[in-house]
Amino acid sequence: MTFAEIARQRRSAVDFDGTTRIPAVAFFAMLECLMMRRDAPPWNALPHPALVHPALMVHRVDGLEPGLYMFVRDPAALSGLRQSMRPEWIWQKTGPDHLPLYLLLPYDLRDVAKLICCHQDIGADSCFALGMLAKFEARFA
Repeated sequence: MTFAEIARQRRSAVDFDGTTRIPAVAFFAMLECLMMRRDAPPWNALPHPALVHPALMVHRVDGLEPGLYMFVRDPAALSGLRQSMRPEWIWQKTGPDHLPLYLLLPYDLRDVAKLICCHQDIGADSCFALGMLAKFEARFA
């Protein structure tokens, strides 16, 4: 088996056509699953707020401008995230009121997504790509 064959088996999505779009309602439903819920598993197992926040490079989501978005899973982290990022980013609240989704940079990021995704086309050809930002600190001493 070649390296390429092994690499393609490591995830369920290995090929996107670069033209398919998804409706915003489907995108928002995916984000909804990331919302912290103190009364529902697995979120009720965590003794502290979320420390990981998705940064989304949106390419083809109907109703959303292509660009960089931040999904702030803990409202208390918003100020720190804003301070740690570029001051010219706009932090425009978007999407349903209950989703903490912010447009940071309206821009075509397909080339950037491909670069960040180890030069794989999947980063640019998908409807969106994401990375995670995490705050690291001693929580369990």
